[in-house]
Amino acid sequence: AGAVERLDRTAVEALRRQHGTPLRFDTAVRIDFGTPRLSIGRGGWARTFELPAGQSPPVSLCTTYVDERLRLARAAGGGRLVFTRGGLADEPLADSWRAVADQTPVRPRSVAAVALGILASLAAAVPPLRRPLQLAALVGGAGAAVRVAESRRRAR
Repeated sequence: AGAVERLDRTAVEALRRQHGTPLRFDTAVRIDFGTPRLSIGRGGWARTFELPAGQSPPVSLCTTYVDERLRLARAAGGGRLVFTRGGLADEPLADSWRAVADQTPVRPRSVAAVALGILASLAAAVPPLRRPLQLAALVGGAGAAVRVAESRRRAR
């Protein structure tokens, strides 16, 4: 899950010096977004996956105007943001994301094991697919080995 933190005067001044954007001290916040999730299926068949490659960097911004329907904000990098209430946010399914956020994500290894099982079943059931699937498994396995070696090298 993400987090919102109020920025103190020192942090706001540092952002002003770094980006040259005039942020307000009284409304400046830093937003750390959680890892994006993808949910597939419904009910008991729903599965949720975390997508770490899609992670957004933290954002620092300040609110410059707010009322019951509109919020205007300025990001530390100078971007201007407009948030509105209503519209699709008033629809009955607007809160359906809460159920996805409450689910425990499927571990990547579980997904890989299921995918390998499906590929093995396909190779057994459809002989013409055996050679392409064997090549894909070989290439995929080599790629995974390289990624593991690279992450170990970086950890040292």
